[in-house]
Amino acid sequence: MSIFDLIIKGGLLMIPISLCSVFSLGIIVERVIHYRKAKGNVNKLREKLEPLIIGNKVGEGRLLCEESGGTISNIFRVALQELQKEPDMTQPVEDEIEVTRRVIDEELQVSVLPTLMIANSNDEIVFIHQGYRPGDEKIIREKIITLLYEFESNEKE
Repeated sequence: MSIFDLIIKGGLLMIPISLCSVFSLGIIVERVIHYRKAKGNVNKLREKLEPLIIGNKVGEGRLLCEESGGTISNIFRVALQELQKEPDMTQPVEDEIEVTRRVIDEELQVSVLPTLMIANSNDEIVFIHQGYRPGDEKIIREKIITLLYEFESNEKE
């Protein structure tokens, strides 16, 4: 009995089932070939890229990625492109420091450094500790343990 005889014996419903099976098998074979090829290319690409990056030849590495093609090569190419960009120096560091200070002072209301804030799962600050003296780490540890026990007991309820 041939496959054609089985299809005829199964009726009209066997035709779309058979077509879907052949189509699925084709997709599976294509994916297996694609992933095996991609795996080999990634290892070869990595071996070629590593000395270029170490030798600070990022431009050559980008060209290698463009020539290689494929998804992984594009990811490497974009990463190398970002690596090659010059840092943005349009805003001086002093401005960044001032913005950070303003956030700390106004929004978090911190006046002493170091300051430790512990927030619960509702984003409510449940503990604040400012400054440092020897032995403070024991107080902070005990408070963390207490808060963890409280959290666990609230979860069970």
